[in-house]
Amino acid sequence: MKTLVKISSLLILTSVLFMACQKEVSYEQGNSTASIGSLSVDASGNCLGAVVSGIYYKDTAIKASNYIDVSVQVDTAGTYVISSDTVNGYYFKATGTFTTTGAQTVRLIGGGQPLATGTNIFRVTYDGTVCDFTVTVIAGTGATSAVFTVNCTSPVINGIYKAGTVLTASNTVVLNVNVTTIGPWSVSTTPAVNGITFTGSGTFTATGAQTITLTGNGTPASAATSSFPVTVGTATCNFSITVVPAGGNATFTITCTGAVPAGTYVVGTALAAANTITLNVNVTVIGTWSVTTAPAVNGIIFSGTGTFTTTGAQTIVLTGSGTPTAAGTHMFTVTGATGTCTFQVTTTAPIPDYFPRTTYSNWSYQFDGDPDDSLLIYAIAPTRTINSNTYNLFFYNDGASVDSFGYYRRAGADYFEWIDMGSYVGLDNPYWMEYTFLKDNLTAGGTWQSAQFAGPYTDQAGTTTNLTLRWEFSITGQNIPVTVNGTPYTNVIQVKQELKQQVGTTWALAAYFDCYYAKDKGLIKQDLYSNTGTKIYAQDVRRLVIY
Repeated sequence: MKTLVKISSLLILTSVLFMACQKEVSYEQGNSTASIGSLSVDASGNCLGAVVSGIYYKDTAIKASNYIDVSVQVDTAGTYVISSDTVNGYYFKATGTFTTTGAQTVRLIGGGQPLATGTNIFRVTYDGTVCDFTVTVIAGTGATSAVFTVNCTSPVINGIYKAGTVLTASNTVVLNVNVTTIGPWSVSTTPAVNGITFTGSGTFTATGAQTITLTGNGTPASAATSSFPVTVGTATCNFSITVVPAGGNATFTITCTGAVPAGTYVVGTALAAANTITLNVNVTVIGTWSVTTAPAVNGIIFSGTGTFTTTGAQTIVLTGSGTPTAAGTHMFTVTGATGTCTFQVTTTAPIPDYFPRTTYSNWSYQFDGDPDDSLLIYAIAPTRTINSNTYNLFFYNDGASVDSFGYYRRAGADYFEWIDMGSYVGLDNPYWMEYTFLKDNLTAGGTWQSAQFAGPYTDQAGTTTNLTLRWEFSITGQNIPVTVNGTPYTNVIQVKQELKQQVGTTWALAAYFDCYYAKDKGLIKQDLYSNTGTKIYAQDVRRLVIY
């Protein structure tokens, strides 16, 4: 991996000139009582993960519902003031005290009154860092009702409907609408059908295709399939609800043959919504169903509930929960129908990652122990495909500018970077290539090297020489403990990364890096040395967040 401070010039015959890092904007400024930290920023300078709440009307004072949630990384607890500039007559601000460090969300309350319609860009500041977010102001005060049409085709029916059982907040219907005029809306299926109604209200802030959610109320009177009319203006459409008998329980059989679990199963990683199993069932009596694989096997359970509204062959989906405790293939028994069946799930051991590339993961480094000489590196969501390989994109923020930093990928135990090596080492011309900067499966003493790269180099005196170079790597420590800025790290791989220049038939050392990669943490330390062993700088992580 290249250093966070790029090599700026290469001198002939084992001498390298490096450009010092000139980042004097610190994330550590403040007094003894003020907190220290930074706003979370994406690659475009926008507030990462910012959530804009409320509706903003021209000539209408900002309300309590008008606020912005922003993400911050707190390094030192203390008081804080996070505020935006005033744009179009209104602003956002928050004050308080951070009592803990780490990633946190802060709510900025709005104030003032928008003067004109349109999209406004606000700049938020906190402890010397900045980010932007946008707010759209619309006309009116919210009193004018929206104009829209409803389409009852393919409604999404949620919840269980059982005769004699009162409906809850889970009994909803989602319908498609097309909005031509923004504003508040209200929809109801009154009068009641079979003892129940569906109602909903809200405000459309944009035109076009979207959805509305109606919530059921009341108690179904009897088991039946009923049609519910939705009237908007002069147009009416209908959706159907099936109410099952009061006894409610369906009769069905389950078949586990051919069942394949969806999602990945890794020791120590909690299951998510993607961890499911789809099973074939045959329903003979409609009604509610509940199926589970309890008790837990290997720390996890699959379960599901729902309502069969028709008889015959169909499928059910069970969702996994829990955290796998051991690698291997385990058998799960499905109960809840008129019989039982079994299926298998294979759990794998966790794969260590010594250079995480997950979106929004970020690392803050300081140089030579100086907190005022700092750099933030972070991974963004977009990827780039080069020569059929997909790379994760990294960006940097040095307080003065934000720009792309590098392209990285992994294949098994090998970690790669796609790089303009010519610009990196100071050659006159670009030289794009891929090289392996880490192999996490080698023991101490293991070695490898990059492909050769060559090109003209012009020194400060104007003399041009063709150079041939390569990187040579060696594992100098495997699974070792390392402490950086007071934080202990275990399972660290230490790599010596040497830049060699071909001189005749030999390869002479120009300079080298001493790199430390922590398991599931990434690069935590990197020191640069001259060919004589003199340390040029020390680069140490002071904060990292892995997603």
